[in-house]
Amino acid sequence: MAQTKEICFLRTSRPKTPVIYGNDEPFPIGGAKVLRQNTGDKVTVIGAGVTLHEALKPLKRESRRHRHHGY
Repeated sequence: MAQTKEICFLRTSRPKTPVIYGNDEPFPIGGAKVLRQNTGDKVTVIGAGVTLHEALKPLKRESRRHRHHGY
């Protein structure tokens, strides 16, 4: 990495979280990926790494709640 003239990312640790992207997934500089989107959205949540998994947790809980109540 020290010899690389491009931007690099080195993960020094990784908690036990599900893998979202494959190793061949491109991540262009300045880009973003939308993981969840709905026409009624009023909030944008941005996360990366472990914070992405933390940001997705409430969405999973809300999804289960809506299924349980028949929304």
